[in-house]
Amino acid sequence: MDYLLEGINQGNLIITSIVMLVLVISSTKARFLDTAGVAAAAFIGLLVGLLGHWSWLLILLSFLVFSHLATKWKFEEKKSRNMAESDDGHRGWVNVFANGGIPALIATIAFLNEEWEYGLWMFGAAVSVAAADTFASEFGC
Repeated sequence: MDYLLEGINQGNLIITSIVMLVLVISSTKARFLDTAGVAAAAFIGLLVGLLGHWSWLLILLSFLVFSHLATKWKFEEKKSRNMAESDDGHRGWVNVFANGGIPALIATIAFLNEEWEYGLWMFGAAVSVAAADTFASEFGC
């Protein structure tokens, strides 16, 4: 039952690998991210899933899904006002690092200090801040 333990172990490796495979395939097919964005998300996802916990990765992926839905909300209206994220609403590596960089750093620090409980709180706060910023940008126009 090492899939419940934090840090690098067989359970985290297996679950993180499966989740990342699904992320790469679904992000490419659904055009959540461009090619560089998928590569950046895979890198950040592996850091978060292996150094933090696979459940942390699910938190970050829920942000990806809901931010994509927020981007697509009234997309044509945002596009007509030149306020859209891109021509078709996908995001790139800059967006991935801007929103996932701090959570990845927190997962790394939690791993190095073996403080996953406090790390989870900081991780959740970092993802919440990124979500608030993204949702304010997408719904505020």
